[in-house]
Amino acid sequence: MRNPVRSETDAFHIAFGVALLIGAAGACGVLIAPIAGVALCVGAVAGVLIWEFATTDPERRRPLREAALAGRGGADRDRPLVLVVANRTLGDQQLRDEIASRAAS
Repeated sequence: MRNPVRSETDAFHIAFGVALLIGAAGACGVLIAPIAGVALCVGAVAGVLIWEFATTDPERRRPLREAALAGRGGADRDRPLVLVVANRTLGDQQLRDEIASRAAS
């Protein structure tokens, strides 16, 4: 799941939107019926959840998919495949260079 809060501006917009939703639900509950305010809250939360799970973050990396695509294109089928399990993600080429140097020998 992606993190929707990436800056103080995003946090402000979320807080302001929640405050507006609570105000609108309260006004609906007082002016129309209490169930209308509850329905507005439930509908808004359901809408936000559907939007959150339906959208994708184009900047999010998918390391397993990237590795699978890289492995399919350049793999020599005569060589054995190697699975590397690391205890942390490296942001640079350190692990890839180490694997390449060991594979060359």
